[in-house]
Amino acid sequence: MENYNKLLNTFAEKDPTNLRIASLAAYVSTKENIKNVYPFCKKPLNYFFSINLRDEFESSDQFYQRLLKISEKLESSWQIKNIVKNGYQSTGNLLDKPFLEITVLKKKIEKQISIYRKNYKNSDDYYITRWPNESELTGWYIKLKKQGQLKSHIHETGWLSGVFYLRVPKPLRKNEGSINLSLQGFDYPYDEKLPNLYYAPKPFDLILYPSSLFHFTVPFTSNEERHCIAFDVTPKKNFKN
Repeated sequence: MENYNKLLNTFAEKDPTNLRIASLAAYVSTKENIKNVYPFCKKPLNYFFSINLRDEFESSDQFYQRLLKISEKLESSWQIKNIVKNGYQSTGNLLDKPFLEITVLKKKIEKQISIYRKNYKNSDDYYITRWPNESELTGWYIKLKKQGQLKSHIHETGWLSGVFYLRVPKPLRKNEGSINLSLQGFDYPYDEKLPNLYYAPKPFDLILYPSSLFHFTVPFTSNEERHCIAFDVTPKKNFKN
């Protein structure tokens, strides 16, 4: 631990917005009950935010159906990724595609991100105080089938991550189809005592959380599909903190 603390203090000074280090620091500080000196995001679970946007859309049911039809137009650009089991993820930036519904949704997301930042304006974590001046909002469509899931991961090139839910299968067992947000992942020694959050989404739910927070989806036994649009606020490559 002495060597760890020395090294972490060095990283805190020289590389304070490295999300892999931020994830590890949050995990170790909680597991060992020590102060987290890494300044990016000390307690990432405290920054989880959720809201249902159904009332934000005119004719929400029609909007829902049109977004599902857009997913059908993405069939040619689906890719299979290692972290996606029994499902597909679209390629490119979905939020830049020339669909009216996507443009409307992007504006709704941007509005909620602005509200989110105001909610945490008093935080001294770099996650809030050093929010990138230049960033881009990138999104992708995820479609999961029966027993589908996203395995535990973080978005190490992001800053803020989020999900907008369209179609959610009815859970047949506890937590099926939920998203789990946690301090532990990768090959970290598992500790069942560490805090984590299960969130059971509904259609039109939007969630936001730090990109350094581990998350995965729980497989489901329903024959229904699970559709959502995930996204990141990502610092532009030429941006320097």
